Amino acid sequence: MNFFAELIILLSLGIIAGIVSGMFGLGGGVVYVPFLFLLLPLINPGISELYITVISTSLFAGIFSSSGAVFQHIRRKNLAIKEGLLLGAGSLISAFIIPQVIVRIDTTPLKYFLGILLSLVALNMFLNKTPNLKYDLRGKPAFLLLTGLVTGAIAAAAGIGGGIIFVPVLIYLYHFNFRVAAGTSSIPVFLTMTFSWISYALGTYYNPGISVPLVVQTGIILGAGGLIGSKIGVILLLKYNIPVIKRIFSLLLIFVILKIFF
Repeated sequence: MNFFAELIILLSLGIIAGIVSGMFGLGGGVVYVPFLFLLLPLINPGISELYITVISTSLFAGIFSSSGAVFQHIRRKNLAIKEGLLLGAGSLISAFIIPQVIVRIDTTPLKYFLGILLSLVALNMFLNKTPNLKYDLRGKPAFLLLTGLVTGAIAAAAGIGGGIIFVPVLIYLYHFNFRVAAGTSSIPVFLTMTFSWISYALGTYYNPGISVPLVVQTGIILGAGGLIGSKIGVILLLKYNIPVIKRIFSLLLIFVILKIFF
């Protein structure tokens, strides 16, 4: 693959991932990962340690996408900074602890439980049902920290990004509307992706087969597209009515559910 074709493809992929990040408070990994498994062997036919390189590249590019989303949401005052930081703090604690636990337990029951739960959320959002909840945990820092801790743990154990869970949690537990939930979710997603990538980067000392220049070069191009796309995504989130956005998000949830089960 020549450099010009590589540049166009990676920029386009980054823009798409950035739109997803801006609209739904995700890191973009749901777009980056499957395509990078196809693209990286074409960019570097001699690549080794493909899985770790793909994840590392996705995280690195996701830092740009999610940071762009955070910036755009701050500009438009479409996020709750305090709640986002508390969720992020809890999620970061899980990110450091859970990988050490996962290798010792069978996470299959948890994955099936999460898949069923997300299926119900997807159906609820597609039908645009508004739950009549009698409680509101907003404004309770301890609960927000605990929510981040539990959500991060579940996401890590199921092998999915936390953003796909943060948004429903903010809607159903903390009574955020979808737009503000997506904006607030971008904060813990940014923090988690940044620290996770640092962890992977440090791990390259123990994985000499990983091509750090490939990760950085590919990630920067994807990230540049992600910055552009995140602005577009936030604009689309604020422009279209919430029922339409919810239905699109429900389709993303179905993709994640399939990943969990298969």
